[in-house]
Amino acid sequence: MKALLRTELKRGFGSWSFLTSLIIGNLLSFIYIIRHVIPMYPVQDFESATHLNAYYQWIGMNWSAFETNLLFFLMPILACVPFAYSYTQDLNSGFIKSIYTRTSRRNYLVSKFISTFMTGAVAYLVPLALNFALIALLLPIVTPDIAYGTSSIGLNSMWSSLFYDHTFLYCAVYGLINFFFAGIYAVMGLAAAVFTNRVFIVLVIPFIVNLALETGFELTGQPAMVPFKFLVPGQPVYHIQFSIIALELLLLLFVSSVLFLGGIRKREVY
Repeated sequence: MKALLRTELKRGFGSWSFLTSLIIGNLLSFIYIIRHVIPMYPVQDFESATHLNAYYQWIGMNWSAFETNLLFFLMPILACVPFAYSYTQDLNSGFIKSIYTRTSRRNYLVSKFISTFMTGAVAYLVPLALNFALIALLLPIVTPDIAYGTSSIGLNSMWSSLFYDHTFLYCAVYGLINFFFAGIYAVMGLAAAVFTNRVFIVLVIPFIVNLALETGFELTGQPAMVPFKFLVPGQPVYHIQFSIIALELLLLLFVSSVLFLGGIRKREVY
C-alpha cells in the first residue's frame, strides 16, 4: 500500500488542480498584504509595534478584513479543488480496474482517502503559513501584551494564556486545527464524488454543509459553534471552546467516512 499511497500523493500534489487551489489561496494572501500590511511598513517605534506587528496583522488574526473572511469562507472549496474529484476520474477512465488487478480494493480506498485529505489540508495551510512568513519579514515580531488592549483575544478567550505567553505556538496550533478541518472538507468532497459525476457538485457540497452549519447555529444563537467563526485564530466571537471544535471535527470525519465507504459499496466498484 505504501507504493500506491506515494503514487496517489504524487498525483495529488503534482496536479494542476492542487496548483490552482494554491494560487487562489495565495492570491488572497498577497492581496491582503498589499492592502493591509505594506501601508504600515516600516514600523518606526516600539509603541507602534505593540499593534503593528506580525502576530496582530497576520491574516488569521485580522478577522475584520475582507480577505480573511473570504479565505476562511472558501475553505471547503479550496480544500476540495486539489483531489476530491479524483475518484470519479479514476472510475470514468478505467484506472480503478487497472489498480485492482495489482492491489486490493481496501489499499486503493485508504490511499485515496489519505491523499485527498493531505492535498486539501496542505493546499489550505500553505497560504496561511506563507502569509505569516511574509508579514514577519515586513513587520516586527513582538509578543502581545494584554495591557495594551489591541487584540481580540481577551482573558476569557480560548487559550488566551497560550496566546500571550507563547504566541507563535498559539498560531501554530490554530494552523494545525485549520489543517485538519481543510482535510476533512476535502474527504467530504471525496464522499460526494462517489454519488455524482459532476465536478461542480463535488466542490460545493462541503461548502453547502458549512453554510448550513453556520445558518443553523446562528439562528439558534450559537455563533461560537460555527466553523467559519471558530476556525479564525483571531476568535471573532465569544465562548469558543476546544471541546466543540474537536466534537465537530470528529463528527464531520465520521459522517464523511461513512458516506464514502457506504457509497463505494452501493456502486459495487471492484
